[in-house]
Amino acid sequence: MNFIKVFNEIAKRTLPLYQKYRNDIKSLNIEVKNDKTLLTQADTEIQKIVIDTILKHDCNANFVAEEEEIKRLDPNNMYTWVVDPIDGTRPFTEIYNYEYCCAVGVLEKGMPIAAMIFMPEMGNDRTPILATALFETSRIFVNGTQYDYRKCKESNFASTTRESGSSSSKIEDYLVNSGVKIKNRTTSQSIDLLRTAIDISPYSDIGEGHFRLFYRQNQKVWDGVPGMCFNRIVGKAIVDFDGNNILPFSDSFLESVEPTTSSVIVAFPKDIDTVIRYK
Repeated sequence: MNFIKVFNEIAKRTLPLYQKYRNDIKSLNIEVKNDKTLLTQADTEIQKIVIDTILKHDCNANFVAEEEEIKRLDPNNMYTWVVDPIDGTRPFTEIYNYEYCCAVGVLEKGMPIAAMIFMPEMGNDRTPILATALFETSRIFVNGTQYDYRKCKESNFASTTRESGSSSSKIEDYLVNSGVKIKNRTTSQSIDLLRTAIDISPYSDIGEGHFRLFYRQNQKVWDGVPGMCFNRIVGKAIVDFDGNNILPFSDSFLESVEPTTSSVIVAFPKDIDTVIRYK
């Protein structure tokens, strides 16, 4: 399976729709879902294009997709595609906010093996950024060029996003007291996970370019799988609040109504060993 070809086609086909809806954002009909997240016509229309594109290349694909509860999990099929057509729907509906993306991850036996995070306006001068990952070859690409993550310098920032008005966790408090700068406002968790794996500051001047650690409670699978693939490649661990490996995802977990982990911490093992003492 040529995952990169599929990802490039998804980006090419969806970009005009992102641009169309963003250019007329004031007329976009916005619904509030039961979990208080937003849903728009753009979400459902773009998700349809993503799924149609995948099926052109993998007619037997399994799916776990956020909108309209699209789910197909046949144990005889090799790959499960996890799709979030707009991760960061709230920023998408805010005309001067650009932190949203299309996030697609591929699972094989519950493990993330390929991923794309397509950011239509996150690039310099509001240009698109397409980041792709292939675990089998340990390669990451940004806008078609291989990214050398071995040269990525350690950051003093962390993403500990949480619901507006909620109290900080003990882990967040520890990081702040240790001098680590924190982003706790939720935008796109997929983009934050990407920025935990690599430094995107050469491509984007929006927000922080790189995080040393990502922590969140109640992590939905479609906001997590794509970014987890990138972090597997760079060697960061993906564990829960108690330090237990989250991966691989079980079939029963993926089959649940809204697959959500109780917590997730993504960082190099030495940082995880430190922060979980403060859970």
